[in-house]
Order: sequence, then structure tokens, then C-alpha cells
Amino acid sequence: MPRIELEPEVDSWVDEVFGVTALGKRAPPDPDPETSERPVSLVRLGKARIEWIAVRRAAARDISLLKDAIRQKYAAFPGVSNRVESALGKLDTVIETLNENLQDQLDELLNADGTEARKRIAAKVRVTASKFDSYAASDSVAASIDGTAYLPSTRVIGPVRAKLADILSALGAID
Repeated sequence: MPRIELEPEVDSWVDEVFGVTALGKRAPPDPDPETSERPVSLVRLGKARIEWIAVRRAAARDISLLKDAIRQKYAAFPGVSNRVESALGKLDTVIETLNENLQDQLDELLNADGTEARKRIAAKVRVTASKFDSYAASDSVAASIDGTAYLPSTRVIGPVRAKLADILSALGAID
């Protein structure tokens, strides 16, 4: 059998995903988030801020595409078009609720001068991100957008919630 050479980053991924290592040593387990302090990662927050903007824009685009698909489906039924148009406003509410506050707060946090200012602003970011996540998980319209029968490729809430989790994780133990 030929010897296979693994690159450390490949082995690292296999180890992380499957718990298998071929290079002879396993990475130490992640520290328990309940018992250890994680420092805030400004690099991760900076990256997450850029990604949040992209995720939010993609969500707005997908909502717009979904609205167009629904309009097209009901175009042949003029008697219901007013009700359909009114109902589509609920989709607008999703993107309006996931507004630009988080982006602005992340900007403020990344530009903060000093630990105390960062702690204060990080608390605001944590509240906003948590509120957005709670809304995305509990609002009946928002929670039902992904993979809808009208446009199965729609992915709004899954990516939004994943990015919010990244942001909350990157905040670490700043407070």
C-alpha cells in the first residue's frame, strides 16, 4: 500500500470533523466555554462584520426573489393580488427587523479605544445579535422562509443565524 502524505491542515480538518488523526497527535480539546474566559477576537469580529453585511444583502436579495416568485404564481388570479401584495409586506418586515444596527455597532466596537469602551459596546452588540437571533428563530414568517416551495433555493434564516452565532462567539468573554 503506498504511503500517503497528509498536510497538517488536511489532518486538522479530518480530526476536527471526524475525530481521527493520521499524524499521531490530537489537538487538545477546546476549553469549556463555561469555565474559561475567551478573549474577544477583533480579527474574527472584523471578518464577521464584513460577512454579516454580505449575509444581510443576500437575505434581502433572496427575499426579493421569493416575493417575485409568489407574485408570478398569483399573477393569474387578479382577485387575490391585493391580498398577496399585502401579505408580501411580512417578508419585508424580516429584512427591516434585521436592520443595519448590528453592522453599525460592530463598526463602533472595532473602532473603540480601550477595554472599557469595548466592553460597553460589546454588550450592545451582544444584545442586538441575540435579539436578531431570537427573532429569526421565533417569528413564524422568518422561520419558514428557507427552502419554501415557491423558491426552494431560498436561504435566508439559516445563514443569518449562523453568522449571528459567529458574532456572538467572537465576542468571547469581553464583558
